Amino acid sequence: MDGIIIALIAFCIVIMVVSLTFVLTNLRHKERMLLLDKGQDPNLFDTPQSRKAPLKWGMLMLGVGTGFFTAFLLDNYVFPSSMETEPLYPAMIFFFGGLGLVIFYFKLSNR
Repeated sequence: MDGIIIALIAFCIVIMVVSLTFVLTNLRHKERMLLLDKGQDPNLFDTPQSRKAPLKWGMLMLGVGTGFFTAFLLDNYVFPSSMETEPLYPAMIFFFGGLGLVIFYFKLSNR
């Protein structure tokens, strides 16, 4: 019974994310078409910052994944099992996620 509820919740979350992405993409398309109809440039919203956003998110997610993996390795292989290691996971995730954002900042500030 619990497995069915978990699967249903996961399915609803996936449907929500897909539908939200569709609605936002459709709204953006309509907005750009209205700008074209009025004779304005549809690339009005494309800024240099918006082109760097995927890199920033990618580095953040890479840092979060590295933090989770590091916490898993520390939890299972470095620290003894009798020690409290629950705070290790959020600490490593936030540390490596923040490290990814700092690397992004310094990488792009040199250009």
